[in-house]
This record gives sequence, C-alpha cells and structure tokens, in this order.
Amino acid sequence: MRKTFDYVKDSYMNYRYVLAYEFSEVKFGETAGTDVNWDECLEAYLIKDDMQLHVYLKDGELVADEFTETDADCKYADHTYIVREGVDLHGKSITVREYLDTDEDGQAYVSYSRIISVD
Repeated sequence: MRKTFDYVKDSYMNYRYVLAYEFSEVKFGETAGTDVNWDECLEAYLIKDDMQLHVYLKDGELVADEFTETDADCKYADHTYIVREGVDLHGKSITVREYLDTDEDGQAYVSYSRIISVD
C-alpha cells in the first residue's frame, strides 16, 4: 500500500530497524539509534516483525510502499547472513525472506524479499 513521506516520518519509531542508502553512506541499525538524513536518502527499508516499509525516490520525492505479511500459505525461502564490518550491527546476523511465485510457464522466481530478523 502506497504511503506518503509524512507517514514515514510519523511512523519511523514504530519500526525496529532501518537500512538506509544515503548519498554518502549506508546506515543499518535500530531506528532508536540511527539518524537518517532524509535529504540525502536514496532508498530505505524500515523493518519490524511482520512488516516492511520501502522508502524510495519517485519523481524527485520520497514515497513508501508498505508490505505486510498476511498470507500464511505463501511459499518462501529464508537465508541468514552475517553483517559486514562498518555498520552499526556488525557481527550480528540478518535473516532475509524471499517470497516465491511462479510465472505462466511454471518457473519459480523471487517476487519480493525483505529482512525478517536481526540476531
């Protein structure tokens, strides 16, 4: 569901983690301790247990799409990665969920992916 940038600013602290791509750096950490420079932000992901807010530039303005996991029967694959040096969550692991779908020929593809946990 499409959201405005005002919604992003108002709901920022309701999310647990943020991954932000700015002109000068990449920020990844807990929202409470991560200050995103929205004037330099190219793209960001706000993350909590069953929801992700994808913030991106469209026609020169930041907008957001909200993804909520609602379909218990959906097919997915989870992958765990170790966070690299140079970001706030260095040494922790993240789990990424890839949602799978099939095309008209029956071939599987990843239709969406999101971070589901940081441990």
